[in-house]
Amino acid sequence: MFTGRSRDTLRDQLLAFWGIQYAATGQNLLTAPGSDAYNLAGAIGTMLEALEAQAEQTAHDILPDQASTEALNRHGYVDGIARVGATVAQFDATVTNAVDGTVAVAGLLATYADGSTYTVTSTNAVITGGTGTIHLQAVLPGSASNRTAGQTLTFVSTPTGLNPTMTVQSGPVAGLDPESDASYAQRIIRARQERPASGNRADWRSWVEAFQGDAVATAYVYPLLAPPLSFPGDGTPATLGSVTVVAVGPTQGDNLTNTRIVPLHGTTTRSAGQRLATIEAYIEGTASVIGLPADGTQLRPVTMKPGSYCVQAINTTVVNLTMGCVMNAANAFPYGILAAPLVVSGTATSLVVAGDASALSGKRALIYPVVAAQRGVWESHVLGAANYDGMNTTFNQTSDPMLAGGAPQAGTTVSPAPPNYADLRTLMFAFFDALGPGDTTPASRWPVEHTGDRATCYLPALAAALMGVVTVPSTGAQHESGVLAAYTVLPGADVVPGPKTVVTLGEFLVLPD
Repeated sequence: MFTGRSRDTLRDQLLAFWGIQYAATGQNLLTAPGSDAYNLAGAIGTMLEALEAQAEQTAHDILPDQASTEALNRHGYVDGIARVGATVAQFDATVTNAVDGTVAVAGLLATYADGSTYTVTSTNAVITGGTGTIHLQAVLPGSASNRTAGQTLTFVSTPTGLNPTMTVQSGPVAGLDPESDASYAQRIIRARQERPASGNRADWRSWVEAFQGDAVATAYVYPLLAPPLSFPGDGTPATLGSVTVVAVGPTQGDNLTNTRIVPLHGTTTRSAGQRLATIEAYIEGTASVIGLPADGTQLRPVTMKPGSYCVQAINTTVVNLTMGCVMNAANAFPYGILAAPLVVSGTATSLVVAGDASALSGKRALIYPVVAAQRGVWESHVLGAANYDGMNTTFNQTSDPMLAGGAPQAGTTVSPAPPNYADLRTLMFAFFDALGPGDTTPASRWPVEHTGDRATCYLPALAAALMGVVTVPSTGAQHESGVLAAYTVLPGADVVPGPKTVVTLGEFLVLPD
């Protein structure tokens, strides 16, 4: 790969070359700073620096993996591979009013505290028992407008018959930012390595990824894997004339809903392993690329029988993860695991533990809720003022209550929480969100694991991920995790998922080594 030289390097190399040429004729060339030769070589070096910088960039732009954004877009245009655009966030919200009835809401606007604006796409809000449900979508595409369950939005103009605020329900569909250069380059490279043609593996993947009616981030193809209700039955490998494609949604991140399970079209209903009939209709030509009824072009090869293929959401197998960690000094655990008390009872604002645990007041702890309110389940809280009654200790959690008004689970341990627990969650989310679905026997999944998107959850890889570099989602800044060493307590062995199945994160707990 060509690397351009700086103007100073070019100047010094020119002066050295000229000096050698003059010496060969028995003359000396003055090359000190300020001399004519020095100034001339500096001027030439300045011009050559720009030319070599252009040559260096041209060398990078030849192939997609190092190309600039402009050149990458040109690669995509020539290869007929469009960059995936941004999508808008969508979700249902609960509206309230003391009087039941039907209220027209179509086209109304709502806002969130950060200024994000949303359009109500429902026609009416039907209030029954004081509550009703409406559907909204973001005005602007991208991840900045994403919302999570429990957040509050406010009508810009409150309709008569509804209260001014609403609450986001579970299972929002995340908006996606425009595809990154790295992702776009990888798709172009994969297409060149196996060009879509005549219904091959790359064709099936590109059809599913092209569908814009649902949040599909990528897809995995299982040639000769029989679909449900067809041939010998769901999951039978080496079945001639059949193919199964697994669609995968965007990364879940810090979202309680597993967004990698693609929902049924037009809903927020997510069911692991479900058939995605609207995407199949797009392949049949009876639905448009956004999922509307259409008289389009059949993509399924004419040599393949109808019903001999299917598009499915991923199946999942949940792993509850406990990691033992050695922290650096800045992220030391606030107390030892032997000092961790058991929960007796509690509410969102009060925690009762067995014995005298007054010394833990003001220390950060991991508390297990009765109902999960965030991914990973365990919540990190600062223990409030303590009151020991001779049998139990009650912590006042008014200033740091349980999420979503939940309560702690009796009989669980109040474990010490390191200061970097939020960073460790981010690392684990990224690890599990990068896993792909398992393979068949004999192997058939494409793309294959050795090219990326491993399926098996290897224990050493978990430890390595926890000791990695944290990327802050909001800013993109990077820093060390603070973990000096890590090992897996649970699970006790590598987790190998079955075909079409992705290993997902359940509970996430860290303990002192």
